Amino acid sequence: MLTESQQTRLDAIVQGVNSNLEVEEARLDAQQGLEVVLCQAFICFRPLHISVQDVDIPAALDGEPQAQQALQSYLRMALQGLI
Repeated sequence: MLTESQQTRLDAIVQGVNSNLEVEEARLDAQQGLEVVLCQAFICFRPLHISVQDVDIPAALDGEPQAQQALQSYLRMALQGLI
């Protein structure tokens, strides 16, 4: 479960990728990986599983700019089908 501030930061990161995207669901797992479901209008994409080995999730959700940029890049690649 994300805190309110983490959810707000994640929403801003996702909006930075594409202003038409919304976070439908997001949660941190026991290993601090992130599972997120993104939607555009009424179409939701399959859940994305992002591990801390790929992106420093805690830092991104705590507002660290480099980690937020890395998460945005990861999401862009995932949405383009490269991941």
